Amino acid sequence: MVGLSDQLIEIKRLLALPYRNQITLYGMAGIGPKYRFERVLLDILKQVTHHEDFDDDDDDDKKKVLITESLDGLRRMVYQSLKGQRYFIVVDDVWDYNFLSYFKTLLTKEYTESKLVVTTRLKDMADGDFSYQISNDKCLIRFLNKKESWELLRHKVFDEMPCPNELEKAGKKIAENCEGLPLTIVKVAQILSESDKTAEYWNEVGADKRHSVYVDAYDRMYKVLYPSYDYLSQELKPIFLYMGVFPQNYEIPRSKLAKIWDVEGFCVGYQSPAKLDELDSSSLIMLHEIGFRKRIKTCSLYSPFWHLCNKEATKSKFFHALNSLADGLAEERLERHRRLCIRNNSLFAIKDVYDKMSSVSTVRSLLCTGPYHEYPVQVCFGFRLLRILDALTARFYEFPLEVVNLIQLLYLALTFEGKIPSSISRLWNLRYLIVRRHLSIVKSKGNSLYMPTEIWDMKELIHLQVTGSDLPHPRQESFLGNLYTVLDVGSQSCTRDVFERIPSLMKLGIRIEVGPADDVDEPFSCFDHISHLHNLQTLKYACYAFRGPKWKVRQHEFQKLRFLLIEDTDLVQWTFEDHRCFKSLETLSVKHCYKLERIPMKFYERLLKIELVDCNPLALTKLKEDREKDKFCLSGANLNIHSSLDE
Repeated sequence: MVGLSDQLIEIKRLLALPYRNQITLYGMAGIGPKYRFERVLLDILKQVTHHEDFDDDDDDDKKKVLITESLDGLRRMVYQSLKGQRYFIVVDDVWDYNFLSYFKTLLTKEYTESKLVVTTRLKDMADGDFSYQISNDKCLIRFLNKKESWELLRHKVFDEMPCPNELEKAGKKIAENCEGLPLTIVKVAQILSESDKTAEYWNEVGADKRHSVYVDAYDRMYKVLYPSYDYLSQELKPIFLYMGVFPQNYEIPRSKLAKIWDVEGFCVGYQSPAKLDELDSSSLIMLHEIGFRKRIKTCSLYSPFWHLCNKEATKSKFFHALNSLADGLAEERLERHRRLCIRNNSLFAIKDVYDKMSSVSTVRSLLCTGPYHEYPVQVCFGFRLLRILDALTARFYEFPLEVVNLIQLLYLALTFEGKIPSSISRLWNLRYLIVRRHLSIVKSKGNSLYMPTEIWDMKELIHLQVTGSDLPHPRQESFLGNLYTVLDVGSQSCTRDVFERIPSLMKLGIRIEVGPADDVDEPFSCFDHISHLHNLQTLKYACYAFRGPKWKVRQHEFQKLRFLLIEDTDLVQWTFEDHRCFKSLETLSVKHCYKLERIPMKFYERLLKIELVDCNPLALTKLKEDREKDKFCLSGANLNIHSSLDE
């Protein structure tokens, strides 16, 4: 067998142990296809039953196949077949918790050496306690590494013959493009075996992950993959399909998914971590980055499932994707489509494509998810019923005024230079406003760029992220009670008057350079107002967001803060007035603070995670000394230290 030999050895070891009756093997669809798994089980069966002459061609009573359509019939057949005997049972591809629990009640207990092997795609099935006086081990079937992937591909294409030298480099790249999934490798190998084995063709396949060879392979895998999608609840299916609007292998931030899912009505923002956990439990998504409190921060779809997503979305008209000019000029009618996904912003510059998009009156979501296009194009803004406009990857020189006529908008994300017009307040339904700049220029305190005063009239705002701009001074009646997140603003936003008008603020990010006020002695006094935000849970200081060598945190400040990031500052001494500061903090991230001498000791008893990236070696040394002096110091925290000097 090619690959996974280490896991086969471990599975054999577990099954050979006395009183270890069950092992649950779980993983993504296609990770252990039948052609591999049957030989593995036969090999294990020989070992645990000591029948060296057992063969898969035997037709005697060493093997019994039980076929029944009712639970009562199953109960009788299992009992009659197993009573008084040792047994080795494989229950393959289990989806139902209740069935497995019920099945275990049927097993006889006369012999402790009997074995049960369960395979499933569901992590929760492996983690759950289904035991009925049966001990249970579990094993996650891993993906193949690069070497194993190439060996499997080579074996399937050339059998025992060597691979020609001129094909080996391209062949390894093709195997790598299969992402370690055995079933993909096998299907790709079948297609390659049926094609010309020339260096030119193999180089072409290896250079493009979207090559028709992979698409054909995914189509051939469809019947195996589809049950993973079909098993999802009706609530989860649209959530899963929505991930297909992003490019293949794109790392999707959970925060972005949460916002869009909220606007689409699939789930409210705070439910998004749980929804992603469910998709992860179903072995449908690839995790890239885990944030604090072990929440998924970024993830992507495995390529076979990305292909399935797009296929199912096309069938159900969930979204329509335009990838190329051919897609834009295709005769397929776009009527009744509610979501348009543009993966190549240059398509807006093609008149025929632009006119075709403009003719669709049913579009509610316009998503530009392709590569960033640094030259402005004329994005189509003629969709009167538009609720979501995500055009961060399309650059504008200034704010496109046509947008303010889209009064149904709930989500707006743009990249442009200059100011936001006062007419933005016409978007009175808007919940999410995100503005990025093509040129990221740090502005000083004396050169602040303000949002229009009318921003205070947008009562439905939940999330406000306008890079390099400040909230204006509020009017007497100004109040944004729904605003939970303010990111990428300047120091002039950090005033008492501003914070009193946004009492629900839970997340604040400051990225613009500030310095101490001229009439105060304490360098960090300009942040006094921030420390008393009662609901603040996340705070990020980045890009020289403050200046000054000393920061003394006073008692009772930052009472609900759970996540704190300090990045790129000249901070030297950081002290606490007493232990009541940061009483709820779970994660501390300190990056590129080359002058900071010490992390305050009072943090340690509460923190779950400390991340130090390229910081002062003195601070790292003192942190390690603190751990040696006090055995309880950081006992419950995950300490992650990275220094580029060690690379």
